[in-house]
Amino acid sequence: MQTALVVDDDVFWKGVFRDYLEEKGFRVYTACDGFGGLSKAIRYKPDVIIVDYLLPRVDGSYVVRLLRSSEVFKNAGIVLTSFTEDIVNEYWAKEFGADIFIKKSEGVETVKRKLGNFLILNFESDKSKTVEINAV
Repeated sequence: MQTALVVDDDVFWKGVFRDYLEEKGFRVYTACDGFGGLSKAIRYKPDVIIVDYLLPRVDGSYVVRLLRSSEVFKNAGIVLTSFTEDIVNEYWAKEFGADIFIKKSEGVETVKRKLGNFLILNFESDKSKTVEINAV
């Protein structure tokens, strides 16, 4: 069974992502801040990681950069999300190491469609490796 991690401090969006991923057959873990997201990523080595850009404690761009710097997550699917494009957009999401950027402001159905198209790619983390996070 593939696993996913949703890192979002917004209860509504965390629930949208969690429910959708569970419908697609994923075992889903959640965190409400960047530090918790990093801790759970290291513990569970999820295949897909959805990270909100604006998070308490450690922001989403840093979470993405740290995860992508580890061999364990080089093949994991990483999605960076935000409600606005004013601060971060597709370009910056890719620069941070995310595979795609999804704007929550496009609405739940569009977000689910984009995430569904992304999940077809069938990402997988290397669960056999030890996580070593390199400082960025």
